[in-house]
Amino acid sequence: MESLDGLIETPGFAESSVRSLREPQTRIPRTVFNRATALERAPEHLRPVYEDLFREIDTLELTLNFYELFCGKRKLPPREQLIARFSAEEQTRLNERALHLSQYKYLKMKHLLVELRAQ
Repeated sequence: MESLDGLIETPGFAESSVRSLREPQTRIPRTVFNRATALERAPEHLRPVYEDLFREIDTLELTLNFYELFCGKRKLPPREQLIARFSAEEQTRLNERALHLSQYKYLKMKHLLVELRAQ
């Protein structure tokens, strides 16, 4: 951190760029993604693509949640809303898959989940 005197002597320094710490910070409103709205606004030919993407995201998320429960990284069970999207058979299959994950595969799946959500 430079001193104020050092900053003033810097050739590119402008006093207008200095802000008081007491000034309120600008807030950027956080927009929450809504799947139903995204599907409504999507063109007809993209809806199946979105639905497949959402299904893949849900599958990854539930598998990761089961793994985290198994390893003790998570205390609470997966969200009811997420569990409701899968049949009991699918839940069992994903739970068994999670039991056989290694730490490496878990981290790869976490990265894939982030990439899919960015899409």
